[in-house]
Amino acid sequence: MEHRRIIVRHLLALFALALVVRVTYVLVAVNSIGIDRFINITPDSQTYLAASREIFGSDAYGLFALYLVGPGYGFILGLLRLVFGEGFVPGMCFSVLMGALAPVAVYLFAYSVFRHLRLALLAGLICAISHTSLSMSGRILTDQTFFTLHCFTLVCLVEGLRKGKWKWFVWAGLLCGVAALIRPAGQFWPYIFLALPFVLPLPAAFVSRSQLLGRVAVVGLLALSMTLSWSARNYFVNGVFTFGSVGVLTARNCVVAQIDSARTGQKIWDLRKIYEDEDGDHRIPFAESNENMQRRVKQTIAAEPSKFVNFYLSNLWENAIVSNSYLPDDFPVLTELGWAQIWEVLKNINRVLIGVFVLSLVVLAVDRRWSALVILGIVFAYFTLVTGFSFWQGSRLHYPAEMAWAVLSAYLIVRLFSHWRQQPAPTGGSRF
Repeated sequence: MEHRRIIVRHLLALFALALVVRVTYVLVAVNSIGIDRFINITPDSQTYLAASREIFGSDAYGLFALYLVGPGYGFILGLLRLVFGEGFVPGMCFSVLMGALAPVAVYLFAYSVFRHLRLALLAGLICAISHTSLSMSGRILTDQTFFTLHCFTLVCLVEGLRKGKWKWFVWAGLLCGVAALIRPAGQFWPYIFLALPFVLPLPAAFVSRSQLLGRVAVVGLLALSMTLSWSARNYFVNGVFTFGSVGVLTARNCVVAQIDSARTGQKIWDLRKIYEDEDGDHRIPFAESNENMQRRVKQTIAAEPSKFVNFYLSNLWENAIVSNSYLPDDFPVLTELGWAQIWEVLKNINRVLIGVFVLSLVVLAVDRRWSALVILGIVFAYFTLVTGFSFWQGSRLHYPAEMAWAVLSAYLIVRLFSHWRQQPAPTGGSRF
């Protein structure tokens, strides 16, 4: 009972700290640059707002916006608009709330994996003061909501692996599906869940691998039923079976544009205008637009596969070490203080943090924490690999990987501190 009270106190403290820090960040930033500029720093926000207006009414750009990004976040914004009225503030408040819940989710995830209070608290604190999380909170973007929901998905999954009860896997599947509907980057996670039983050490709560497969399959199938239902809707409405076109659009506008720019000498922004002319306006059949984008991406890969891979890997590495590009926009005073130099220092720090992450994985392997190694390694790898198709968005793209990075950093710190103090380390067994 005392153990549970400590956990509750930790969670309340983390939530309060995160809420105060995020509200302060948003208020200071909005006071500095104004609410319109704060929201419209990226055009993505207007895409989500258009999707919300289309779901609960109509919008000239709304049908294409829905086709582009899916229905999840637009539905949430639409509900907020119905309940609280027009304007940016309801969506901003919801985003701040999701940001305040993020360290709570990270704490529970870390505790589910390691069953260690100090480690979980440290992981939650890392998330609570994360500059990327701070800059995502308050914005009308999917990043923060997706992060929090997907982290709660992993909490339910690990609890299910530890206890073997169906309810945890059902909740994990539902949360995973909702997260994927909100941000298309999560739509491949259900397939990873289906493959997980084949690489994860058999948890103590299960008598056979087939039993484990049956439980975990619930997660993947529930989430797939949600994402594939939207894909089916797009087939009947737009003539193409796909969750959304944002993935192929990103590959074309980024990696393909980099290759074309290197070959022709044209600027990437000019190339994107040429691509948009190929698509036509937003009234043409979306299947035709999607086919045009896919054709250009496939042709580029077939003609110059090595360049495609090289640019993809270059983007991946840059997105892993790049700093937060929203900070100087939110606080122009940073530019006056020499943001270019600060940017390079932060990139060097991030290079060191990548080394810390690798070291953490090595320590996990030495400690024979195979289950933790598999779960955290897959989370970090997945959200790193999906960043290679895009660029110029700062640490925002790699932010979902922070749910693993924060936990692993906390594990390494606690592990080293325990060794220094000659105290029991959070090593435990090799499986959940």
